[in-house]
Amino acid sequence: MTSALVATALVLAGREERLTALVVIALFAGAVVLGLLRLMRQGNTLVAGRRLADDLARGRRVDVDAFAARLDPTERPRALAAAAAHLADLLRAEADDAEEEDDVEDEEPDEVEDDGEDEPLEVPLDGPLADQALGLVRRALEAAGDDHVTAQVDAARALVTLGRTAEARALVARLTARDGLGDDDVARLAPVALSLDQAALADDLYARALAARPDDLDLVCGRAEALLALDRAADAVPALEAAMKAVRRRMQSLDFAGVDLEPHWQRVTDLHDVAVRRSASAEKQIDAHVAVGALDVHAGVNYRLMGHSLLVESDRPARRRVVADQARLRADAEARLAADPADPAGLEDLGLWRLREGEAAEAEALFRRALERDPRAWPAFVGLGAALDARQRSLRRWLDDAVAPPAIPGLERLVDPWDALTDDERRLVALSLAPVAGAVPALVAAGGRLHVVSLEARCTDLPTFAEARGVLVEDERDRRTHDAIDGLTLGVVAAAKIDTFYATRDEGWTVAHELGHALHAVLSDDLAAEVERMFARSRRKEWLSTEYGQTNVYEFFATGYERFAARAAFPDGPRAEVDRADAALGVDAFFHDLAAALAEMPHPEG
Repeated sequence: MTSALVATALVLAGREERLTALVVIALFAGAVVLGLLRLMRQGNTLVAGRRLADDLARGRRVDVDAFAARLDPTERPRALAAAAAHLADLLRAEADDAEEEDDVEDEEPDEVEDDGEDEPLEVPLDGPLADQALGLVRRALEAAGDDHVTAQVDAARALVTLGRTAEARALVARLTARDGLGDDDVARLAPVALSLDQAALADDLYARALAARPDDLDLVCGRAEALLALDRAADAVPALEAAMKAVRRRMQSLDFAGVDLEPHWQRVTDLHDVAVRRSASAEKQIDAHVAVGALDVHAGVNYRLMGHSLLVESDRPARRRVVADQARLRADAEARLAADPADPAGLEDLGLWRLREGEAAEAEALFRRALERDPRAWPAFVGLGAALDARQRSLRRWLDDAVAPPAIPGLERLVDPWDALTDDERRLVALSLAPVAGAVPALVAAGGRLHVVSLEARCTDLPTFAEARGVLVEDERDRRTHDAIDGLTLGVVAAAKIDTFYATRDEGWTVAHELGHALHAVLSDDLAAEVERMFARSRRKEWLSTEYGQTNVYEFFATGYERFAARAAFPDGPRAEVDRADAALGVDAFFHDLAAALAEMPHPEG
């Protein structure tokens, strides 16, 4: 009444324009209040549905009819569908946990015959609770009729989770055939279509939803997943790079708006990296991270990755394949710099010479000078990364902390070029083979070699690996270019870049890893079979190895030997879970016996 009196007074005062403004404000305020009330009612509806599902999952006696009768008829379909979806999620999580426990208990992987038929997207759930969840779906659809689209979308998601794929597809088909689907329903239907392996439909739905909400990160990521499923990885990259920039800007400006941005950043960057690996190569993943300023500028690994990204596009020839001795390296550098004090190749050679002399700070400065002259000088990036790592922990300090390696006869015949290595570099190679020193004669007799590749060369510059030049690794999870890999092995011939001698070994001990591959190549059939059995057991207990070690039996052996060599070099060092798991699996016992077994193997004179 007060508002009416004020309006009357305003009219009588001849101020109709103020009356108009007051009416507009009142209408706007009413709309806001109604919207808030609607959101609160929807929120209460979803909470009620989840509580019903929780009660059913706990085995409580619930009168579903009475529950439905208490609800507002307009909200009843959504509540029942929400209950069905939540109960289905709980049952699927329980089934997945049970399956994982069964996998851990099995010693050997099951043999699975391929009958040529596609496996179901989800194994159908059964049992009383699954029946109750399906009953809730039926009730929700009956209550929804043709009008309540949101409840039907929730019901479709519940059907997918329950493993009722055919019914879910039929429901999605009916929904997408409708005219006038709201933006919110389109957005919620898209992931349902994607979970049904209907990637083309999902892509269309995501595109429609993004037209209305272009900055929605969940929609951007969802469409990227659809494009990846359609083998259109390159089409996903631009939007993901834009999303990375947007999230990064918000994180830098502290514009969180009550949202934890870290999961969004992780999801966007993970999808971006997958898309780049599939559309280009793994080395190019780093480019967008550089563009948005998301890299730690003090971490050597980032500069090595930047160098690798440039390397895969470079046709720069190698001046030398294997590393030169220090005297030659310095002489070559000084000759180049005498002709041009800013010659990038001369600065790279002098930087490598300084690095190998143990002068990491001076090496860093030289590599930075090379990059000032040529920002695409990939060897300078790689060298800079190694120098930064060496400043954190030098090779000399690392060796001083390790046990003294034994004298290993024949090592000079295994390593090319042994005479060019510094004393510290020779010690590192000796530590790499110290636990299985008795295997060196067998390796040499079999034609084994470890080539130490120069900074400005690729491992694929060596004749042994020439056929891998420009070839991508076949593993979908890896997809690196062989040219940019710091270590390669073919049979008993291994190669490792000289810069890996100075990079942090926390990220991997390249020399030990590649020599592990060479060792694997000379195993007897019985020993190789034992490795296969260990690998089979570890695949059923994934925590017993690294993800890369689970790639195949060869990487399992090499990563296992790499860790074993590190434990032998630092017997009093800290142990991670994977180290303790190696012992439980029998990795340590196997390698302890390996050297003696190889030493007893008959082999011709090398």
